[in-house]
Amino acid sequence: MTRNNFAGPNSFTLCSLIENRYNTGHTLMRIIITGARGFAGAHLGNALTARNHTVLGIDDLSAPSGNPVRFPIKIGKARSLKGDLLKDTDVLIHLAARINVDESILEPSLYFTENVGDTLELLETVRRHAPRIKFIYASTSEVYGSGDNSPMSEVHPLRPASPYAVSKLAAEQLCANYRDIHGLDMTIARNFNTFGEYQRDGMYGGVIPKFVSQGLAKKPITVFGDGTQSRDYMHVSQAINGYIMATEGRMPALFNCGSGQSHRIIDIAKAIAKKFHVPITHHEPRPNEVQYLCVDCRLAQKHGYPVTTDFWAMLDSYCDWRKEPQSSPHEFAHLA
Repeated sequence: MTRNNFAGPNSFTLCSLIENRYNTGHTLMRIIITGARGFAGAHLGNALTARNHTVLGIDDLSAPSGNPVRFPIKIGKARSLKGDLLKDTDVLIHLAARINVDESILEPSLYFTENVGDTLELLETVRRHAPRIKFIYASTSEVYGSGDNSPMSEVHPLRPASPYAVSKLAAEQLCANYRDIHGLDMTIARNFNTFGEYQRDGMYGGVIPKFVSQGLAKKPITVFGDGTQSRDYMHVSQAINGYIMATEGRMPALFNCGSGQSHRIIDIAKAIAKKFHVPITHHEPRPNEVQYLCVDCRLAQKHGYPVTTDFWAMLDSYCDWRKEPQSSPHEFAHLA
């Protein structure tokens, strides 16, 4: 594995401004990231590379973001990772997954094959070839199902409401089994809803980038149901901070990442519609949609996790970036 120090004139990403207080005194590591060309994976790999870690990405290029990466990529699924690559690796961060609720309802077997099957194959490879490696698994707030209008801690009941959520919980429990039975060094991050630069906006993309794309195209903002369903949205930088801290061994074995604030989808739609001067239209509700998510991340905060709660300012900044996506380096100025 070779170190890649590329930093061309157009390669600015979140990595240069992410929590500057983390940039001193850390041990340099060799890190593998699955799903490294995806939305979070590309940001994370760039941030770790900026901290002088040696990073290798694994990705099948099924859902690449447009974020230019500053580290090498090996093309393939997570299950294709061979033991020889792990022998000199310190940390494995498993981000690769199918992540769309609607698609999982249409193709549940695909979600169990990739989210559960690939995770199991990866765990077996680690057990056989690198049992001392630090394994970080990216889970999701969807494992909780709908909350009861109060913040959801790590001990909140687990009520997954879609095949996607069930598949992520099954993979999460496999990770816990391999920790308990085989002694793997395991950390599980339950991330709440994330948005930010380079997130996909297609059929199975994120809600916020979809809304912004509709606004940019001067089309009505499409809301499913009445829009009173609410989510805890965090900028992608907050998720990256959580992963960096886990990589450095500064997070508990299971932790939530989010902002601690819940916002109604209709209010987000109204803000974007107002910014782009377009109307809002309502479609039929999505089946069995989670109605309320809000994180209790006090456990992570006790370990130093920085929570940023200015959602509306971050949303406005993201909308401006979408208007002129090459207008770096101010795109992450709110993190400085």
